[in-house]
Amino acid sequence: MWCGCVFAFTVVMLAKFVHAAPAVDGGHVHVRHHKKFLHALPLRNAQNASICPFRVEESRDEQRIPVVLENVYCVQEGCRCTGDSAFKCIQLYTEVEVLYPATNRTHSLPLYHGCVCVHNKGMPVELHDTPNLVS
Repeated sequence: MWCGCVFAFTVVMLAKFVHAAPAVDGGHVHVRHHKKFLHALPLRNAQNASICPFRVEESRDEQRIPVVLENVYCVQEGCRCTGDSAFKCIQLYTEVEVLYPATNRTHSLPLYHGCVCVHNKGMPVELHDTPNLVS
């Protein structure tokens, strides 16, 4: 079963381009520049244009830094994303450190940042608890 999307490999990158503070190295100042993409689309606008359907949900916690995190969840994780059953939509995530200033403690949270079409041959996939998703 297809995920209901047009066949095209779509890369969605979740990135908020924030200019990093200059790095000082032996008295020299180095400014880091971010790559500009020719084909860029705001994340929320790509929700209905991706080969693996996803939705964006905001996680807001006023007691945390950062206050807002945007999670990208697969709508139909594990479904076929091409005519070939060897390709499946999988959830991508990374662990991020957040700070709770009231206690001056950090905590590691999963940040779900993509849903991509991958070949499942030899692809190690972890079971990971995610919120209840609506298909």
